[in-house]
Amino acid sequence: QIALAIVPTYDSADAVTCAAATLNGKDFNSLFETTPASDDTIKAVSAHPGCNAWYATVATAFAGMDACEFLGRNVQEYGKLSLTEFLVANNKEIQSFDPSKTLSPVPTDTPTSLAPTNATEATTVPKPTPTPPVTTKASSAAGPTSAGAIVLAFSIAAAGLLHM
Repeated sequence: QIALAIVPTYDSADAVTCAAATLNGKDFNSLFETTPASDDTIKAVSAHPGCNAWYATVATAFAGMDACEFLGRNVQEYGKLSLTEFLVANNKEIQSFDPSKTLSPVPTDTPTSLAPTNATEATTVPKPTPTPPVTTKASSAAGPTSAGAIVLAFSIAAAGLLHM
């Protein structure tokens, strides 16, 4: 939901203008990748009208999304932040990201069912039918699962797709 709404804005006129004026030739999405933005970059980006116009679009999108956690808080709260506050939160996520750590799956409301207490074990186990190996592309779901890592993965993947 977040990546689908936000990543396409990286190529908007406002984002392109912002990047040209503040990022020394880097693509706009470089703000959200693996290196935190410097304080000077945050100041320059936050002061530029094109950057603020981009963030106004993004903040509106955040405010209208279904509630979910993003960078440690409810995504809807980002609609209330300034661009500076958003970039600082993004930096904190980049700095704290540890690709060797993953989060447990998010619990669901679906109850699990246990076997009845009077169940008996089967005495014979059918042999599995052999299946041929299948080759598939690696899934992004196999990687780290923090919210920032997911957005980072979507940003990198989408940036590559958008520039094809």
